[in-house]
Amino acid sequence: MIQRAFFLQPRWASLVLSGAKNWELRSRRCRFRETVGIIETGSGVIVGVCKIVGCHGPLTEEELDATQSRHRTSREDRERPAGKRPYRFAWELQDVVSLPQPVPYNHVPGSQGWATISASTADRVAQCLR
Repeated sequence: MIQRAFFLQPRWASLVLSGAKNWELRSRRCRFRETVGIIETGSGVIVGVCKIVGCHGPLTEEELDATQSRHRTSREDRERPAGKRPYRFAWELQDVVSLPQPVPYNHVPGSQGWATISASTADRVAQCLR
């Protein structure tokens, strides 16, 4: 049963859900090693689940260029405004499953990066996976 979900822009969510992208680049390390939900940013729904199995980094630009087939980003994609942390950590994703029907969740205003998933929402996700 999932307890949390992370937000992905639609462009990146579709690549993760299709299996074309198995590293998600972030500005912070991820210490979780568990199955989590995938929320398409702005949609209000969980669209899939995956297991976070590792975190690599901080990675150099050269290392990111060499592993581009795993994260599918360009240097331009990784540029951040002044004062923002650069994308240097790769969260390794496995066992990605797209839900046959998106599951709505209760979004807490101000949530960024992660959303806590209620038990009832987690149950609905589990039902979709059966």
